[in-house]
Amino acid sequence: MNAPKLFAELVTSHAIKAGYDLSGPRSGGRKALADDTGISHASVCRMLNGQVIPSAYSLQRLADAIDVPVTHLLEAAGVVSPGALTGDQALLEQPLTIRQAAARLGITKPLNVSLLEAITTTLLADQGATP
Repeated sequence: MNAPKLFAELVTSHAIKAGYDLSGPRSGGRKALADDTGISHASVCRMLNGQVIPSAYSLQRLADAIDVPVTHLLEAAGVVSPGALTGDQALLEQPLTIRQAAARLGITKPLNVSLLEAITTTLLADQGATP
């Protein structure tokens, strides 16, 4: 699937969750989204039909309207690579250690971290993998 179609699916899903009725061309949701973002009605229709991706300038207003972080839209639009703005790029390239996973999950008590390590090591060994 091409980038504009994937972008359209992402925006459509979040717009519906945000309360925009996109059930049909006369439902009013496209016009409301256009009004709330300052993007022309025709451009909103082309975007939701997977024909175009809006300019980077418009993405912040779109993100605000559909209640998603602008970084998600910047990444989906191909303006930035995944993780470039959040500093997570290195995390995407290397797997987490069990201790890093524990910290990210908020597991901080030493006994609980040790239990997580033991359980994870056992589960991975059962699958023939290593931590």
